Amino acid sequence: MFLSLPSDVFHPDAVASVSGLGGTGAGIGTLISTYLIGTISDRFSFQPIVIVGSVIPCVATAILVLMVRTKKEPDPEGIVLTF
Repeated sequence: MFLSLPSDVFHPDAVASVSGLGGTGAGIGTLISTYLIGTISDRFSFQPIVIVGSVIPCVATAILVLMVRTKKEPDPEGIVLTF
């Protein structure tokens, strides 16, 4: 779902930058989560990992809905497309 959102939400001139930043964030998140999963599963169990893994998509969707809204004023740079 999140891979096609930049082309739907952002101006065509900004789609590549937004997709690149998303890919970079995903790569860094993968590095950090791999370390944390090993540490948490050694110290506690897999239960916190499963709980966090099920909550993160809900939180990401809520953040997306709250941050990408149509403004009452038009965007002066024209970066975010209005629906």
